[in-house]
Amino acid sequence: METTGMIVRMVGALAIILGLMALVAWYVRRYAPGLKSGDPSSIEIEATRMVAPKHYISLVRVKDRELVVGIWDQGMVMLTELAAEKRDFPALLKEEAGPARSSRGGVENEKEA
Repeated sequence: METTGMIVRMVGALAIILGLMALVAWYVRRYAPGLKSGDPSSIEIEATRMVAPKHYISLVRVKDRELVVGIWDQGMVMLTELAAEKRDFPALLKEEAGPARSSRGGVENEKEA
């Protein structure tokens, strides 16, 4: 008899704990929408360029904002947010990069005669 009473108390305690967990989960979904992960379709990767081995710069659109993000094998960081007039990412990269450099370290001519 004593064993049966212990089992009933243990199952009852487990039911109470599971019920409280379900209640907290319902409350968070209902009243704390900021804690949700959001709509995954609201994030788009517009363009990515490799700047060095395992180092990339990406243009990421999050809802109506465009962010330039630096990505490497150990993490990522937001570099800047593009203003409305600077929306052409490939042209912006060319403009900021200047003349192309060769693997030998010299500057390559854009036009060779």
